[in-house]
Formats: sequence, structure tokens, C-alpha cells
Amino acid sequence: MAGTSKHYSVECQADGTFATPSWPTCRPASECAAGSAPSPAADRHLVAPADAVPEFDYADYTCEADHVREDGHPGPVAFQLECESGGSFAAGPFFPRCVLPTCSFALVAGVRIAGGQVREIYI
Repeated sequence: MAGTSKHYSVECQADGTFATPSWPTCRPASECAAGSAPSPAADRHLVAPADAVPEFDYADYTCEADHVREDGHPGPVAFQLECESGGSFAAGPFFPRCVLPTCSFALVAGVRIAGGQVREIYI
């Protein structure tokens, strides 16, 4: 479809009828070529998609193996970038950073005393 979307909607009016649509002109869809998705800097630890992406669909970037989004964003897809009208990606996207997960823990110390003497110290 010509324009800025692969979707078209028709408004339902208050009287329950559809508004008279102004139908868009259809055309073959473009695509963002395989390997054309912008590559993030290496310190972002993101994997750029290698496949072609249809116009108005999204390229899914994933974190490198064993990495997670730095900001805690859940899920396997770390970032998406839209293939825009005409088959090109937006220039200069902001890429999130993926990092190795960290474990948080509390250091717990204790002493076992028996018979008035220290028998065990543990951490």
C-alpha cells in the first residue's frame, strides 16, 4: 500500500455505519535487504538481524549469548528497528546495551558457640 503503513482502517461512525473510505493506492511491498540493518557498536553486545525485513515490519536485535538488557528489559528480543517506507532503516538509531547478568547476594556471617567456646565460623 502506498503511504506509511501496511494497515488501513475505516472508521465506524456513531450511527453504526462505516465512513466512506478513501482507499489508498496499493503497490508491491518493498523490503530492507538482507544484511542492511544497522550494526550496533561492539560494546552494545547486540546481534543484528541478517535476514531481509519486509517494509513496515521490524528487524529484531537480540543480545549476544549469555547477555541481558542492561536496563532489565525482559524477553528474548532486545530491540526492534522498523523497515520504513521504500525499504530502508532509519539512520542513527539508539541501541540499548546488553551486559552479562550479575548476581546480587548478601554476605551472611555466623558463629556457632558450644560449651562457651567458638566451634565454627561460617560465611
